[in-house]
Amino acid sequence: MRSIDLRQDWPQIRKGLEQIQAKSTDLDWIPEDFYMLLKQRVMDGYVLDGVGFALFRDVTNPYTQARGVFVMAVHGLRRADTMRAWKEFEQQAQGCGYEFIEMDSTRSGWERHSDWRPVRTVYRKEL
Repeated sequence: MRSIDLRQDWPQIRKGLEQIQAKSTDLDWIPEDFYMLLKQRVMDGYVLDGVGFALFRDVTNPYTQARGVFVMAVHGLRRADTMRAWKEFEQQAQGCGYEFIEMDSTRSGWERHSDWRPVRTVYRKEL
């Protein structure tokens, strides 16, 4: 696992983001949004060499001051490699002093992977 080199890694990341979009019609972002956030250092990421990538940003609970990582997107090519890389990502986050990892998803079923558990429901009403 290594930090993203945006110029080198963007084609792979863009392709993975397009594949993520293809799995859900409810996403409101385009790959270029992620490029901008990475370029402005609002978001960071790791390339999981030969496997995929994880894009994330730091978050702090405003009430407890607990520091965590919010995963913006994760993409893997092969399930077994992705699970191995995900464990490495968790260890890296823990080693950096983060206390939790969070993410949102329009797809259900994440509780079957990597000990994820649902902790809230996001509701939306379009006006």
